[in-house]
Amino acid sequence: MNIFDPTPYDEDFEEAAKKYGIPSDILKSIAHKGLTLAFIAFCDLANTPLGSSAGMFQFRRGTGQDYGLVDPKTGRDDRKDPKLSANAAAKKLSDDLQYFKGDLRLAIEAFNGGRGNAG
Repeated sequence: MNIFDPTPYDEDFEEAAKKYGIPSDILKSIAHKGLTLAFIAFCDLANTPLGSSAGMFQFRRGTGQDYGLVDPKTGRDDRKDPKLSANAAAKKLSDDLQYFKGDLRLAIEAFNGGRGNAG
């Protein structure tokens, strides 16, 4: 799968990216990376770092909770919902861009590894 190929989720990416003012191609490439990591975990390769990550954006439980995808009180977990997770990913990337004063490289690093690990 090439990240530039159309996907069934392109409309969700476009909608979420537009809502939060971020490039949809960036959102799509983050999802592509997440799906690649999810595939690796699915294949049961040793030492995968995914742990509790889920969905195309590989949100961990805590981040999913921060962005409204996980509710520990009810047990709801929408990290695998393409539309909701695309929206949460766009919001997180927008928040990270704001935090890093528009530095896209740092925002993407923070998206993937946490703000404390970016830079």
